[in-house]
Amino acid sequence: MKKLFTLLTLLFVSFSALAQTDSLQNQAADSTNKGEVIISASIYNRYIWRGVNFADAPSIQALFAYSKGGFEIGTYGATTLNGDKRGYGNTIEVYATYKYKNFSITIDDYFFYESIDSLNNYFEYGKNTTHFVEGRLRYDHDKFYLMTGYVLYTREIDDTKGLYLEAGYYLNDYIKVVAGGVTSSSFLNFQDTGGITNIGIYGNRTLNITPSFSLDLQTALIASPNYKNVADITGVARNPIHFLIGITF
Repeated sequence: MKKLFTLLTLLFVSFSALAQTDSLQNQAADSTNKGEVIISASIYNRYIWRGVNFADAPSIQALFAYSKGGFEIGTYGATTLNGDKRGYGNTIEVYATYKYKNFSITIDDYFFYESIDSLNNYFEYGKNTTHFVEGRLRYDHDKFYLMTGYVLYTREIDDTKGLYLEAGYYLNDYIKVVAGGVTSSSFLNFQDTGGITNIGIYGNRTLNITPSFSLDLQTALIASPNYKNVADITGVARNPIHFLIGITF
């Protein structure tokens, strides 16, 4: 596992170095490009990720990132609004992404907070770590995208053999359909066995409040065919279907 983690990290660095050639050419054409700081916050009726309903409670989520050229680094966090620490609804991620033409590669470090504070040792990356480091490869087209993710590093006792696969198709500018699943059990995806974890239709609309301020409204209907095989953990819901509504500002 450590060898695979090292190999994928080197692949990420090599991929970034290759793409840097184009990036440097673009920067030479526009030396004033100082990058972009991205800040957003969202409120959802539930925290649903890859077909799993975490904490079965409303969630507030936030993104803070910096993007320049094809490179982006950032952090993403989620917190339950009812104060319940069970069900892993409180999470934080730190990620780095490099995009080259239609392809992107991401290294993402997930940390799911335990309900008992003394178990939340964020800086532990040894044999007792509760981090999941995932590598993702994605291809984006005007009408669809393809994505795969695999856990590169976590505790040896965690079963993370499953490969996550996802595809999305854009019906128009406002609606897309998405399907995803794991090839076998995966602790990161909270799946005891492989299967289709999520099939959904997603919609979004931008509501312009003022010329300089707008809200992004999102809704989704998501089925979870593999719901019976979601890990049996207090607070993690085993629901066959979910309705999601949220607002980003």
